Amino acid sequence: MNLKGVLFLILLTALPQLIKAQEGQIINEARFLRLSVGYSPNSVLFLGKTPSTQTTTLQLVYGKKLDWQLNSTPVFYLINVTPYIYYNYSKRDDRGMKDQVKGFGFSPIGFGIKRNINHHFLFGITTAGGFIWVEKRFPTDEGRRLNYTFELSPELIFKVNKSLSFLAGYKFHHISNAQTGTENPGIDSNFIFFTTHITL
Repeated sequence: MNLKGVLFLILLTALPQLIKAQEGQIINEARFLRLSVGYSPNSVLFLGKTPSTQTTTLQLVYGKKLDWQLNSTPVFYLINVTPYIYYNYSKRDDRGMKDQVKGFGFSPIGFGIKRNINHHFLFGITTAGGFIWVEKRFPTDEGRRLNYTFELSPELIFKVNKSLSFLAGYKFHHISNAQTGTENPGIDSNFIFFTTHITL
């Protein structure tokens, strides 16, 4: 496993403890809507095997507070819609030549937690799983048009007022066909994203 993979595992292990350590006021938000844009300048060879990939995405997220908590932290159920995602990727069955593909996605299963840091800032973690449909077989000619996704994201939330917040953060995003194609190279994107968050 390379250094980036080790750092990712450390982050995955440490973030729940960081969330648990944060003390703050109770979050009264019951539902929210988010509009997020993200860009990944390069892919990492962790779960996926496709290098030199740049990715751009637009995502809508609906969140609803659940009745149960995790270590006194509110838990939100998330539904993610990706109306646009674009990959500029290295096609290994074409001598690594660059190719492009666009698609859309839906992640019906997602969860998020967040805690107050102070009056204006919160820290959160979200995760989601779903699928993406692209316009051609991808990321090789032996891949699939229907691919499956998993993402994990730590985020910093700046609260403007009771209804409006802005977010920035990092998102690890994995896409692959889950061995349903003849080949399954997969892509791991490293998104930097910015989000508008509206409390409903």
